[in-house]
Amino acid sequence: MGYYVKKDDNYILIDARSIITVEAMGKELVICLEDEKITIKKSLASFIEADMDNMLQVNRSTILNINRIIKITLCSYPIVELDCGNSVVSVKVTRNYKKQFMEMLKTNNTII
Repeated sequence: MGYYVKKDDNYILIDARSIITVEAMGKELVICLEDEKITIKKSLASFIEADMDNMLQVNRSTILNINRIIKITLCSYPIVELDCGNSVVSVKVTRNYKKQFMEMLKTNNTII
């Protein structure tokens, strides 16, 4: 499964497994991959409408790839650490998305 995104004058296929996070930055999206960041002129809502296996919105401006989670710190707002190849990125799960996040982990047998 992948997504075609416009980069410069071309459409490129991004393998969904290589996506770490998708972040809204104003009227643009920043798709973070292991080795690069791709900025496109789309809304987060348009990305959410696409078939998003293993992708989950965790706050108003961030979607993450649940297969990249390496650590979850449970507190009032869970902090999720994601594997980015040679580094780690931390993302906060906000109150409005916490219930959905915890249900997804239980549904996918991620929490024992």
